[in-house]
Amino acid sequence: MHHSINFMKPNLLILLATLFALPICVGAKVAAPTTKPTTRPAASKPSAAQSPEAKANAAVAKAVAALKKEYVDHEKDPVAPLRKDCNYFVENSDGEVTVEAILNALDRRVGDEPKMDGYIKWQLLSGIKGKVDGKLGPRAVGVYQRSPQPAPRPGLDDAEKRQLQQMLPPRVEDAEVADQYNKEWNDRVFRARQANDAIFRYRDQLFEKLPLALGTFRAGLQDAYMRVMNGYPADKFVEAMEKDIREWAASANPGDLRDLANLLRGLAKDMTGKTPRSPEYFTQVHYDSKNQKLSWDKGRANFAKDKDLTDLADYLSSRANAAPPKK
Repeated sequence: MHHSINFMKPNLLILLATLFALPICVGAKVAAPTTKPTTRPAASKPSAAQSPEAKANAAVAKAVAALKKEYVDHEKDPVAPLRKDCNYFVENSDGEVTVEAILNALDRRVGDEPKMDGYIKWQLLSGIKGKVDGKLGPRAVGVYQRSPQPAPRPGLDDAEKRQLQQMLPPRVEDAEVADQYNKEWNDRVFRARQANDAIFRYRDQLFEKLPLALGTFRAGLQDAYMRVMNGYPADKFVEAMEKDIREWAASANPGDLRDLANLLRGLAKDMTGKTPRSPEYFTQVHYDSKNQKLSWDKGRANFAKDKDLTDLADYLSSRANAAPPKK
């Protein structure tokens, strides 16, 4: 989850200006000058005035180029720092930038690879103060739903799990063999999480910018579901969402309240309990000293606590029943 920038056509304007500037000669031959005229500098052609929209898009494009350079410099030399906070436009204020122009950039790929794309987009969000205006809310939610997704966690894919299982020797006498496996495995999991870090930062930050609305919360829960299905926990993300949902519920339409309550109950049933829908993944190698065997321990990403989801759903239902329907 592309917009084009509409420029005026400068070639046509310049051609017309040139034609009207030419002298009109009818029938008469112009006499050659007796003296060589003084050379004059060519008059500069006025550039076509940019619209505010074009200026805003150009300002954001300039920021994208600067952020891309930051990332490329870091890739070439890790000593070159990347930003730890979403602060590009805080440090590089530009009055031409608009929320619409930022959304234009967020809705297309601006980085050469997903993690670069996530980093640049995360920093562009520093140009949006507070939450996106309600009029732009549906578009911003659409941009959020089309955000880059993290690569699945290592040890999640069934084919990969079979390979990892076959990699283990049938019998091991030394427990240090498991330690060596786990050292290499933990390094791999850490690198995968690090590669996805900018994507998670971007998604988290963009969600915070969305207006409080049913569409926002549906998209946020969809995001949480996607994270868990890719092997990453979403419980903290969903927990942070609860405060916004309760604030929104104070004035929401009863129909919207019931809609979200039903969604929360469905997620509580599917994603929590003893047999959640979320897939298992390998976590680390376990050594059985008695049988001298190695095996993989398994884990599962948490969506949220069942009680938290059902309590929130009950609260929304009670609000729906108490609130008069909106016209």
